[in-house]
Amino acid sequence: MAYYSARAEFVEALGIVARAMDAREHTAEHSEALAAGLRALKEADDFVVRGSRLEANLNFDAIIKSHQTPVLQQAPPDSVSSLIARQRYYTYAQQQLSRAAAGQSAASMALYGLGRVYEALAGEAHRLVVEPEPKALVFHQAALDADKSNFLAANEIGVLLAHFGRYGEARAALEQSIAITPRAMTWRNLSVVFNHLGDRSRAADAQRRALALSGPAVKRPHDGAHDAVEWVSPEVLSRSSAGDPVPRVSRKAVSPKSAAAATRPQTPRRSGLARMIPWLGSGSEKTK
Repeated sequence: MAYYSARAEFVEALGIVARAMDAREHTAEHSEALAAGLRALKEADDFVVRGSRLEANLNFDAIIKSHQTPVLQQAPPDSVSSLIARQRYYTYAQQQLSRAAAGQSAASMALYGLGRVYEALAGEAHRLVVEPEPKALVFHQAALDADKSNFLAANEIGVLLAHFGRYGEARAALEQSIAITPRAMTWRNLSVVFNHLGDRSRAADAQRRALALSGPAVKRPHDGAHDAVEWVSPEVLSRSSAGDPVPRVSRKAVSPKSAAAATRPQTPRRSGLARMIPWLGSGSEKTK
């Protein structure tokens, strides 16, 4: 499948960059960090409770001892839950992947590419990847950690957070993306987020800014069709340049579902990612 081939190519690109940095620095630090980060994401799957499996049936002590990821090696088994375990593993993975990229813009873009692949995998009817959306957020956050100018990663962080109802954090990520490179699509995403936060004035202003950047030839309907955070397909992404507006489609247009259904406002799914990803704050989000 194309997504899995793309994933392999992005991992290979990261490996090439990591090995080049290691050769220059006479170390194995970056290659080892890359392997550790990817391994942590894979090992985190062992803590996922799915199907008829119950958390009480998980042998945390045996699972942790079988892993190479070190974050829970010293933790008392009775202090660990599946949620806490995955949270710690995802945090560790983000740190290691960022360390592997070490400020290299090419590596940051490869991490961003992996995040986009996992977003696309989340839209598959029959998922073969466990928890693709949290992993997508790990890759995007690592990409932004590695290169603070990666406005694409910042935008996608905002998109993911908005889909899970974390509108306060989504606003911050989208504003960060705009501060680096303002684009019409990011302003439209921010307009949607402001609407969810109840700030109609700022939502309207963001929409005006999006229209201004889109150019006079682009007409945007005002029938609610854009009341969903927008998504870029991998094919469109591959043709985009750093400064050009990219045509957007709704996230679910990646899957075979109808475009009409894809543009309907999504019900926030707060209980999963919102509690899992460690860098997300708690409490209600309000505009300032």
